[in-house]
Amino acid sequence: MTNGVTPRRWLALANPPLNQLLEQQLGEGWPGQGDALARLEVVAHDAGFQEQWAGCKLHCKRRLAAIIHQQTGLLVDPTSLFDVQVKRIHKYKSLRIKQGDSAGLAPRTVVFGGKAAPGYFTAKLIIRLINGIADVVNRDPACRVLLQAAFLADYDVKLGERV
Repeated sequence: MTNGVTPRRWLALANPPLNQLLEQQLGEGWPGQGDALARLEVVAHDAGFQEQWAGCKLHCKRRLAAIIHQQTGLLVDPTSLFDVQVKRIHKYKSLRIKQGDSAGLAPRTVVFGGKAAPGYFTAKLIIRLINGIADVVNRDPACRVLLQAAFLADYDVKLGERV
């Protein structure tokens, strides 16, 4: 659900570096054109375009890493895989922590964001649980190399744009 904003418009507003790259490739009016992103197929395998795309992605991951640090004090590696779960909290959400053999696993930063309705006791417990797990995982020297976790509180549209 995008609250009336098309996914293309959301992308353009939430990710300025990527929007600039897409404007270079597709023109300024690309968000209003339903088939615009399909036109990227011709440059999808171009090494220069892929490098620019990766640069946009890293820029935004660094921005999110700074937000995580500012809100939680946790320094995360922006080159790790960011596994982001942001939405209203329900009890079916869960955090998977290290299981079994870690050979071949990519370093992962799991980012949760959300908020609970004032009277939703279970959701508040889940938020406490996520923060508790994050605290344990982030303090464990054996674990924090491959896994870090952060919870961004008071998740809203403005924070969603930056995430």
